Amino acid sequence: MGLVGRRGNLVGAGGFDRRARLAIMAGVSVLAGGCVSVRQELAHEQAGLEQAWRAQAAQPASQAPRSLTWEAALEQLRAHNPKVRAADLEVLRAEEAFDQTKRSLIPMADLQAGYNRGLKYGTTDGFDPFYFAATLFFDVPGLINYKTRYEASVLSLTHAQLMRELAWREQAIELYRLARADAKFAELAQHYNKRRATAAELAATAPRLAAAERSQVAALEQKLVAERAETQARLGDILGLPGANLVVTTEERPALAYETTTARPAPEQLAHLPLRLAAVELVALRARELGVKLRAWPEVNVSVSSPTLYRRNAAQNDYWSSQDVIVGLNAFWTLDTQGRNASEARLAAAERAARHEVLAQESARIVAKLHNALDGLSRTDTKLADVRQALVDAPAGVRAPLLAARDALEDERAQWALVLWFFDDARWPGGVPPVTPANRT
Repeated sequence: MGLVGRRGNLVGAGGFDRRARLAIMAGVSVLAGGCVSVRQELAHEQAGLEQAWRAQAAQPASQAPRSLTWEAALEQLRAHNPKVRAADLEVLRAEEAFDQTKRSLIPMADLQAGYNRGLKYGTTDGFDPFYFAATLFFDVPGLINYKTRYEASVLSLTHAQLMRELAWREQAIELYRLARADAKFAELAQHYNKRRATAAELAATAPRLAAAERSQVAALEQKLVAERAETQARLGDILGLPGANLVVTTEERPALAYETTTARPAPEQLAHLPLRLAAVELVALRARELGVKLRAWPEVNVSVSSPTLYRRNAAQNDYWSSQDVIVGLNAFWTLDTQGRNASEARLAAAERAARHEVLAQESARIVAKLHNALDGLSRTDTKLADVRQALVDAPAGVRAPLLAARDALEDERAQWALVLWFFDDARWPGGVPPVTPANRT
């Protein structure tokens, strides 16, 4: 038998009905708030924003590079990345909803006070002009009602936390990619400077060769500037520092690991985070089906009401008395004559079956991605070992293409390794790091 509680007042409302009191209070709030002009508030806020904009726009376009260690970059990412901050907000909402489920059992206290005076002949017309009442309300949830709300809040909180973990991994991996790419661009800039210096030395003896080299270097540098500007823009956006000239140092940046075959985890040891998210979805779908089934159960409502704790009106005091407590117990059934519950049950079952199939396809896609990354990592390592061996005693004429091939293979290897890193729970100990006052400022 279903047991669903209904809010009752331990001590009944004195004076005005509670809904009428709430309506009056809302009306007073609207009137009080209406004293402030919306146009004035808009003008004030716009003036402040325009002042801040003028100060920001007056800053020079070119700023000195800001160097960040890897740990400092992670702290900046944790505190100011838009996607991580949005995930934090969802977790906060879920935490508040979870706490509110428990706080709903705490009684609510209402206090009322008033002054009533007859204006005729300036007298009180024989009654006490002061009024005061104290009322206590509490929620009596049914066992199933409260259990459902509590478990739903736990499920929502778990889902929000897992989504935050997913956002954190995605953004941290993207930060690594961008920092690594920016470091490569810095190395290329130094390499092009050396080539330009070499061309200047050749100008006296081989002017045509020097001119061709300078033209080629200029084209490469122009392309490098455009690519690095795009990387810098993405780096600033991901760190919550748009427009800043950032350099993430390489000293503390973690190694990509997975150097040997024995150090690489098997696919079944990876991708547990998507599995946990899938489990949350399936539990939510089963809970929906159960909720549809419970609608066919009889519902029992329990209510408790009594006078106020204390009330003074017309020079008369009223105190709470247990003899005036009224307990109500009602049970009723709703017959599904239109077949709505049966229809929703069929839809919920179909949705769960469809979601099972989609999750199975997603799992197969992740498995294929992991196998592809592991196989690609092995192939790339083999090619990289051959190129490195060839560089040992390569003549000067072929070293340049070999070095370019080595760099390309190292970039390819990094992409394969980052795929494994994202799904490797062992590389993410402790989950999402907490936000501290130091990295929030």
